[in-house]
Amino acid sequence: MNNELENENPNESFEQLLTKLDETVRKLEAGGLSLEQSTDLYEKGLRLARECTEKISAAELKITKIRNEYGQQVSSATQESLELEYDANSEAE
Repeated sequence: MNNELENENPNESFEQLLTKLDETVRKLEAGGLSLEQSTDLYEKGLRLARECTEKISAAELKITKIRNEYGQQVSSATQESLELEYDANSEAE
């Protein structure tokens, strides 16, 4: 089973990893495994959980960057719009 741990696809999606984690937990909960099988599955489960957490963190970081980027753009556009409106009102007076 250790070879199985080393040969996992590093490009798996979050959903694929979560499915594998769920399957691993079900196997552990079902019981009937040797101590070595149980510890190997436990190790696999921890690795899968870590990979899921890393993917969630990466997605959160990406969302934060997008919000910051578009927030600054929206903020700049709003400021420009307000300045144009002020200039237009000043000229009308």
